[in-house]
Amino acid sequence: MSTDLLPAIRESIETVQDAMGTLADLVGRLPAASTKAADGKITTSLRIAPKDLKALKILAAERGMKVNDLILEGVAHVIALRTRKRGGTAP
Repeated sequence: MSTDLLPAIRESIETVQDAMGTLADLVGRLPAASTKAADGKITTSLRIAPKDLKALKILAAERGMKVNDLILEGVAHVIALRTRKRGGTAP
C-alpha cells in the first residue's frame, strides 16, 4: 500500500468514528420503548385473503367497529356455539 494514502485513510477512520459517536449520542436520547400492560392476552397475526379483508372492513364499518374487534367477536361467537354443543363445557 502506498504511504501517500495513509493520511486519507486516517481521516476516513476519524470521520467514521465521529459519526459513530454522534449516532451513539442520538440513540441515547431516544425515548424508552413503551411497554404494554400485562393483561394476560397473547398477540397473534392472521393471514387474510384481500377479498375477505375487504368484506371484513365493510362489515366493521357498517357496525361502527374495528376489524380486530369484529374478528374477536366472531371468535367469541364460535366458542359460545361450540360450548353449547358440548353441553356447556369449554372446548
